[in-house]
Amino acid sequence: MIEYVHPTFMVVTLGLVFLALRHGLALRRARSGGDLGGRSRKAHRERHLRFGKLAIGCLVVGFLGGLGTTSFWLGEAPLSTLHGLLGSLSLLSFGAVARFGGRLEQGDLSAREAHAWAAFVAVLFAGTGAVAGFVLLP
Repeated sequence: MIEYVHPTFMVVTLGLVFLALRHGLALRRARSGGDLGGRSRKAHRERHLRFGKLAIGCLVVGFLGGLGTTSFWLGEAPLSTLHGLLGSLSLLSFGAVARFGGRLEQGDLSAREAHAWAAFVAVLFAGTGAVAGFVLLP
């Protein structure tokens, strides 16, 4: 049963990622004159920051948990699987998302496009990493 802690935790974490993404895309849509779906720009920004920061923290915890799971349950070297490689690339990409997001939060609007592209790459790696992890389930 404990072997399902990491996958379950990461599925919940991906849910947080997608909530942050949803609110970030709403902010992007609002800049181009789109509808905010009944919420204010400020509300979307606050939710984007809250879910994004929480997701980044959970990704770090989940990554470390994955390293332990690989060593303990599978008896393999950490990062020796495609899932581990994609998880590492995802974590690095989310690090860039956080870095550019921090610059945005401080008012540096020049980081906006880099933040968006890093998020796209990070979500892509996270999604493919999740699929690659299916073969590791007991």
